[in-house]
This record gives sequence, structure tokens and C-alpha cells, in this order.
Amino acid sequence: MRGGFARSVARALLRLYSADFRARYGAEALEVVEGDLGVARERAGLLAGWRMGLVLAAFGMHGVLDRITGGPSGGGLTGWAGSGWSHDVRGAVRSAVRRPAFTLVAAASLAVGVGASTAAFALIDALLLRDISGAADRDRIVEVQRIERGGEPAQWTWPDFVRLRDGSAPLASAALVQPGAVSLSEGAGGAGAGADRVMALFVTSEYFATLGVRPTRGRFPGAEADRPDGGVREVVLSHGSWQERFQGDPEVVGRVIRVNREAYTVVGVAPADFHGHRFGSRPSLYLPLTRHPAALADPERVFRSATVGWGEVLARLAEGATAERLEGALAAVAWEGGDPGGATPGAEPPPRIRAVPARPLPLEARAPVTAAGTLLVGLLLLVLGATSANVAGMLLARAASRTGEMALRLALGSGRGRLVRHLVAEALLIFLVGGVAGLAVARRLVPWFDPGRWVPTPFPIDLGVEVDGRSFAFALAVTTLFGLACGLLPALQVVRGDLATMMRRSSGGGVRTGRLRSAFITGQVTVAALLLVSAALFVRSLHEGASIEPGFTPAGVHTTRLDLALEGRDDPDEIRTFTTEVVTHLRGRPGVERVAVATDVPLDGGSSSAPVRVGSAGAERWIQSHFAHVTDGYFEALSIPLRAGRTFEASDGADAPLVAILNETLARTAFPDGDALGRVVYFALDSVGREVVGVVGDTSADLVTDEAAPQIFTPLQQDPAPTLHVLARIAGDEGAAGRLLGDEILAVDPALALGPVRVLADLTDLGLLPQRIVVAIAGALGALALLLAALGVYGVVSFTVRRRTREIGVRMALGSSRTTVVRGVLREGVLLALPGLLIGGVLALLLAGLLRSFMVGVGPSDPLSWLAALGLLLAVIVLACVLPARRAAGVAPADALRVE
Repeated sequence: MRGGFARSVARALLRLYSADFRARYGAEALEVVEGDLGVARERAGLLAGWRMGLVLAAFGMHGVLDRITGGPSGGGLTGWAGSGWSHDVRGAVRSAVRRPAFTLVAAASLAVGVGASTAAFALIDALLLRDISGAADRDRIVEVQRIERGGEPAQWTWPDFVRLRDGSAPLASAALVQPGAVSLSEGAGGAGAGADRVMALFVTSEYFATLGVRPTRGRFPGAEADRPDGGVREVVLSHGSWQERFQGDPEVVGRVIRVNREAYTVVGVAPADFHGHRFGSRPSLYLPLTRHPAALADPERVFRSATVGWGEVLARLAEGATAERLEGALAAVAWEGGDPGGATPGAEPPPRIRAVPARPLPLEARAPVTAAGTLLVGLLLLVLGATSANVAGMLLARAASRTGEMALRLALGSGRGRLVRHLVAEALLIFLVGGVAGLAVARRLVPWFDPGRWVPTPFPIDLGVEVDGRSFAFALAVTTLFGLACGLLPALQVVRGDLATMMRRSSGGGVRTGRLRSAFITGQVTVAALLLVSAALFVRSLHEGASIEPGFTPAGVHTTRLDLALEGRDDPDEIRTFTTEVVTHLRGRPGVERVAVATDVPLDGGSSSAPVRVGSAGAERWIQSHFAHVTDGYFEALSIPLRAGRTFEASDGADAPLVAILNETLARTAFPDGDALGRVVYFALDSVGREVVGVVGDTSADLVTDEAAPQIFTPLQQDPAPTLHVLARIAGDEGAAGRLLGDEILAVDPALALGPVRVLADLTDLGLLPQRIVVAIAGALGALALLLAALGVYGVVSFTVRRRTREIGVRMALGSSRTTVVRGVLREGVLLALPGLLIGGVLALLLAGLLRSFMVGVGPSDPLSWLAALGLLLAVIVLACVLPARRAAGVAPADALRVE
């Protein structure tokens, strides 16, 4: 911080002081501040900027105190940066040590609130605020999107990407990117054992140049890798893959490895701080886009078609270019399939091109993530506010009990500002201790952001969430701001008024402190009501969703996913042979009750769909339907009920007549006038019809909350596909059953890159994932807020009872019964919490309305949820009042009258 700028800030901060102070001490104050700034600049070395900032912050806060307390503060003009603050800090430490229980309870409650808020900030920081790790000149990297007529972003075709890359647009480079899974094994000869399924990025040659990334070892593929013939078999390793799988081998460049059972040469290693351009996805390999399995299978369709979308485009702007200039230049490009000038009547308009700054999170996900993150951070800050209010109430009670001490200090000549500063220092120390402990809590909470805890994922997803310097700065800012607010309010309430008034209040507080404590309680009860009602609504929603019948029995069924295209076994005959071998091999193993192979499983969130044609020529109808190709035994393995006809048999092979099985919804939709058995349907673009041989019960296709939809099943032997799920109903221990399934599949082909074996019931939870997350968050925060509200009510009622001990004694001496006293204390506690219950209820209704789309089977005004949440909160508040009420009723009148 430069001296001239610091002096300008000091002159601006002087306006915070009262006019009387500026008139009497303004010039002297500036002179002292400038001297302190000079000392900080000369002696603090590398920390000079921080020291000068602290001097100015203290000077400004001193001005606020001066204006609030009504005149020049005592304690001398050097108090904001010199020995005055040091003395206050030492006094705060002594006070904390003398009252360890008070300090520990207050700091521990703050640690939970600060820790949760800091962990949420770390997540939002990783999602929305950070740039692409390891990239250079990030302000020049943009995402180039094609926006179709419906307003939705579309993937780029290869011809359009080439037109973009080679056109006259103000681009330094551009890259087309497509993620995908691959099978990875070492060694040039044979597949061998040890294959793993890993995440890869298929990229064009300018991908690394576009991101400004340089290799740690070797080089990156050149332009020859973009030739559509797919002849370049070069691979770049991620730094993590190099270290973990290849043990950091310094000679790894030039080594031959096998990817999808083909030999590739390692030509480079990416730097350690680069993990790809997308959040959460950390590729192990970077491969030429021309080596993508789809490109190798049908290069003509991929590289010539103007309709086959490939992936996303990243671009680096030329020096001095802007995203707006790029969009303008691209608007003049004639894209295939569009009429740029609109000159041809009825022609399809060209796509709109949009260029936006590249971020780790995809553009289309930023708005919903921002909304969800804002809501989460808002709720956590509410909880932190309730926690701070609870601590502020404790500080207020302690400060009120020291009114006599404060009055004596004033009588001996101490300034009001100095007293306030002393109390604020005590509060700040507690908040800073709580903030440091909160960082430790945040580190414990970060692992809960692992998506694997909530949903099955084919690959580990590292969100990159960490409690680092930015999180520390957030925690420091939050604790400082809340600490100042919660320290100033009690302190100002205690030192207000003249000396005589303070002496009269020295026995225990007054009207102002009572009102402030009531306001704190209202805030705590409001937050507790808001979170408890929200948690109750989603608990009910989760219960209703779990009671939905999915149409099959997932319990006891284990599944794993295979992709034979990655294994070089995607020939139809080889797929038929492999599935037959797997089913036959597994059916003979002890404990295996049912086995099947299918291209889709229910409730995995990724079902396939295609049109089904029914009716005769001229009266045909098309019905969009989910579909799956399955082996015999599929319906028995999942306990899907057969409604009519038969299920598939081993005889429904490649040379047998084509057959199909419909679910009830498709059968009813396709043939509303009669029985579906024996009727003919045409699947997708088939020219030959399929006879309907059975009708089965409806099952949820994607999510358990989805309504029943049309679905058609065909024999896998008649429609072989490379992406397969092996399903087995296995009796016995879950872990042993999973290992058995994996081992037996590898016994058929030891070189398979086997995915994780999962329990099918885990997939059925996907549809209720939003409800589970909200219940976990709102439930945990609601329990914390409930505890804080109970402690706050207990503290205020206890303080009130102590303050009214004489009054209670007089009432009992005049004939009031213990029951009357207890009832009066309980009534006071309930009335204290009533405003918070009402405000929290209104806010909960508004929040539930915003989250209505996540609720299953219940509405925002579900009476059972409201009664349960508010009833629990009220019951806890009453319990918090019982102990002070019993203490009040146990006061002996004679003892009470001797109080004062």
C-alpha cells in the first residue's frame, strides 16, 4: 500500500468521527495516523501492507465508536494502533483464560457454523469462481457454442469445426473435445491382465495450445493427428496417471501401452497442475479425436456428415481480440445446413454462435449451480447468524453482569470508547478462536462433497474442493464481521447512559439489554423453524418416494457395466458369443439364482429410446418408447411380472423369427382395442416386423419418480450391442456376491476392463438424490439451529429469573403458588419464541414453494410436516424453560427478599 493512497484513506476515514472530534482533534489525529503508517511501512517489511491496513481499519472503527458513543473517546489518540490495542488483546486473553468454560462453549458453537459456511464457500469457489487449473492467459480462452433454433446448445460437427478452425475468425487456435471411457493396459504384445477402465479426453491437436499448457515431458501430438484416417496412435498421459500407474518412470516417453487393446506410443506427459478443462473430470489419457471408437467404426459418417454432433469447442482468442468480435466474425460464416442470409424462403436458419469465457463448469450448468450454491450459502449463513446471536446473547449477559465494573472504570476516567473497544476485543478473540476451529471442521466436511457418497459413478470424480488460502480469507472475513457486530451490540448496550444509570443497572441489566436478547432469540427461533419445517417436508417427500413401487425387485441383484467396443469385441457375432459364455458360466455357480445381460437396466438414469411403428400402411402410428435388448432370464432376474404370453427363451436367437415383448403401457397405447399378443410391431427403422410374444408389468425407466412410459424389449441375440450390463441375483453376503460376479466375468475374459460391481438398489436411489441431499443438509442444520434456539431461550429465561428473584419472592410471600410461578415462567419463554415461530413459518412456506419441484407426494403446506416440525421446536423450547421455572419455584421467599 503506497503512502499517498494510505493518507487519502485516513482523511476519508476521519469523516466517520463526530463533528466535535474533528474540530478538536482532527489535525492531531491525522498526524498520529500518518506517523503510525510510516512506522508500519518502515518496520513491517513484507507485511507492511497488512500492518498499514490494520492501522487504517482500527482508525475507522475508533471513529464509529466515537460517533455512536456521542463524543470524543477516552484513552488517547494513539489507541487505534499502538499499545492501547495490545493492552485490550492481552486483557481479552486473560478474560478467556479466567472463564475457560464460557470460551470453549462459545467457540465450539461458532466452529460448527463457521466450518459449514467455509466448506460451502470452498465448494462454490471450486465450482464457479476458479479458472481452469494449469491454463495460461485464461482471459483469452473461450467456449464457442452453437445455439440451434430452439435456443439449446448443440454439439459441433466435424465439417463445421474445420470451417471454424480454418476460417478468418480472430482465433489463435481452436480445439474440438469429446470425453470418453477407454480400456488401458500396459505392454505391446497381447492384452494381458491388468486392464482398467479409465477416463480419457479425445482432442484435436491444438487442445493443449488453446489452453496454453506445456508438457512436463516429451511433446504433444502434432497436426498430423487430425487426419481423418486415424493413423496416428499417440497418447499423452496425465501427470497423475504417470505417477500412479507408471510410478513416475522418467523413460515413459516412447513407451508402448495398449488402449482399447491397440498399441499406442506415449509421446508426452501433461503438467501436474493441469487436470483437463472440466470441473470434476480428471482424465488419465489424452488421445487424438480421430482415434475415437465412433470415428474408427464409421469415419465417413463422422467426418463428412453435417448432422452428427461431436463435442464442444474451445478456442484461444488472437492477441487483442474479444469474444464480441469473434461472435461478429462467426455470424458471417455460412454453416452447412443453414441459410446465412435468410435469402431462401423456407430454408433452415443457421445456428447462432456464442463465445463465452471458458470455466471449469459448463455454461449451461452455471445458472442452476449458482442458484443452488446461493441457497446453500444463504442457509449456512443463517445458521451462522443464529450461532452468532447465541454467542452474542452470552456476551450480553456477561457484559450486563459487569455493569458495575464498567461504571467504576468510567468513574476513574476511562473513556466509553475504550470500554467498548475492550469488550469488542473479548468478543473478537472468541470469534477468531471459533473461526480457526471452524477451518478444522471445514476440512472434515469437505470429503462429504465426494459424489461417490451420494450416487454411483463409473469413474472417481475429484471436485477439487479444498480448504485453502481463499477459504481461510473467507472464514477470517466472516468471523471478523460477525465478531464485530456481535461484540459491538452488547458492548454499546452496556455502556450507554450516564454514570448514575449504569450504577443503578449494575445488578443485572435493563430494558435495552432485555430487548436485544429477545431480538437474538427471535432470530434463532426463526432460523430453527425455517430449517426444521424444510427438513420435515423433505423427510416426508423421501418417505413418499421410497414407497413408490418401481415395478421390479432390486434387492439382491448385482450389476456391472461392460463396453465391448473398448475391447475390440464389437462384432455382432462376437457379442453374441461373449454374452452366451458369460450367462452360461455364471448360471453354474453356487449362490447365483438368476443371470441376464441387458443393454439397459431400470433406474440408472440413462435409458435409451426409439420410435415403435404399429398399424398397417396408410394407418401407421409412431410411438416413442424406451427400449432394451436383453437375454433370456432378464425378467426373472428382476422379478418383473409377466402379464400375458411368455418371456424370451434361448431359442430366440439370431436365426429365429424376430420377436418383442411390450410393457403394459406400450401394449395399451399401441393396441387399445384388443390383445397385443401375436400382433406385429416395427422397432426403430426395421423393415421387418416383430411378433409380440409377451406383455410384462411397467417399470420405471430412468427415475423412480417418473410416470410409467412405453417400453419395448427385444432379444439381445437378435439385436447385439457392445454396451452391456451383466445382472445376477446372488444369495449371501453383499460384498462376497459382488466379488463373485466380477471374478466370474473376468474368468471368461481376463483382459476385460471391468467397471465397478454395484447393487442394483443403489441405482434406484438416483431418483431421490435431491431429496436425500436436502434432508441431509436441512436436517443437520435444523438440529444445530434447534439446539441453539433451546440454549438461547434457556439462557434468556434463566437470566430473567435471576433478575426477577426479588419479585418472585414477593409474589410467593403474598400467596402465589409454585404452580403459578412455573406457569408464568413457561408462558414467558413461549411468548419469547412466538415471533420467531411465526416469521420462520412464513419463510419456510416461501422456501418450500421454491423447492416444490423436488418434492414427491407432498406439497409445501403438508400439515403433518408442519405440525411435526413446529411441534418439536415448541416442545424443545418448553423443555428449555422447565429448569429455570423449577428453579424459580424453588426460591424461598425469605431468601429472595434478601437479594440486592
